[in-house]
Amino acid sequence: MSIFNQAISNAGGLSAGAIEGGAGQLLESLSPRRILIYRPDHLGDLVLFSGALKHIRRRWPSAHVSLAAYGFGRQLFANCPYVDSFLRCEDLQPPLKALRAIPGLYWGVKAVRTWLSKRPVSPYARLLPSLECDLAILPTVAPSRHGHAVMDLIPARVRIGVRGDRNNQKSWTDLASRKTYSAQMDASGFPADFPELEANRLFLKFLGIEASPAHLWPEFWTDDDDRQTAKRLLGVSAGHRLLGIAPGNANPLKRLPAQWYASALGELGAEALQVVLLGGPPDVEVCDDVARSLHGLGNVTGVLNLAGQTSIRQMIECLRLCDAVLAQETAALHMATALRKPTVGITGGGHFGRFYPWGDPDLARVVTRKMDCFGCNWACKYATMRCIQEISPSEASEGLKKCLSGG
Repeated sequence: MSIFNQAISNAGGLSAGAIEGGAGQLLESLSPRRILIYRPDHLGDLVLFSGALKHIRRRWPSAHVSLAAYGFGRQLFANCPYVDSFLRCEDLQPPLKALRAIPGLYWGVKAVRTWLSKRPVSPYARLLPSLECDLAILPTVAPSRHGHAVMDLIPARVRIGVRGDRNNQKSWTDLASRKTYSAQMDASGFPADFPELEANRLFLKFLGIEASPAHLWPEFWTDDDDRQTAKRLLGVSAGHRLLGIAPGNANPLKRLPAQWYASALGELGAEALQVVLLGGPPDVEVCDDVARSLHGLGNVTGVLNLAGQTSIRQMIECLRLCDAVLAQETAALHMATALRKPTVGITGGGHFGRFYPWGDPDLARVVTRKMDCFGCNWACKYATMRCIQEISPSEASEGLKKCLSGG
């Protein structure tokens, strides 16, 4: 049994409990013409959620569906046939700042929305036409106070969210959020390793939408220009295997030293490899260090550093061309797993099992340092994140050998 399925099995009867009092009946009589999906998440979270969009579209085929996410999401969803318009979460910040500037008022008061909407120079007044909808949903299992505040500002007839998870909010925030939503899925019984894809399935079920885990596999909507650009950038030599490495991580405590990657590749043997380093603009320095560490290895015939040089969709197509991928637990890892590439994921214990590993257990491998504090939500009690920093390069090397051999 894969770790993905084992986590679901361990959850026992959670499926029934989570959807008790679901919103399906409430939505039956709504027939929404405009739907707003609010996802204030990292890129990897958006990748994992992408497979749910077609089910929302099929449930309400004639509705106008807007997706609100951070700006990088526009690249990911630009060609998505299930989304009609895209809103940037960054544009929702000014209204919240104006809201906090009002002494004595707390989000959740209808008068605040009215006050903001009537101000001639209010950013909220400019956003109002695009935010008005019949149905607003926040399908995030671990919402924050900020997420609830935005949902409260959205002028919607019905708002659906999640309650019970305290990872990103205080208990009083969770309780106060009740007045914002028409209905909330109860996630209080979800264990720390409850898989995100299964949580997505349960949220859809809460909306009255049936979908199997297999039908929630992440989707990408790249185009021919993305594919041709990836081929041109990589220019892989015939007969050489291509290994993609994504060593970046937003949290510097999770990053492994550059020499760790050199040691892992040095133990692979004599097979000739070309290496492509992938990541966004914040990962350029990390990838530069890794590139320097790999020079001189006898089995590495070339190192191409594309960090910060590709769009998100071009990076997806670069990953598609790789024979194997070694990546930190970031969006690149989820992309490679979704593409069904042989993958070794460098994973710590903060959210182990929730976001990774997932997918085909024969292709998606994991290296970690097992500890009794797994599920800590990254509230590490050690000076260093031992679950990552103490991973042996040999473990990654063994995983890559299996990836490259097909074993």
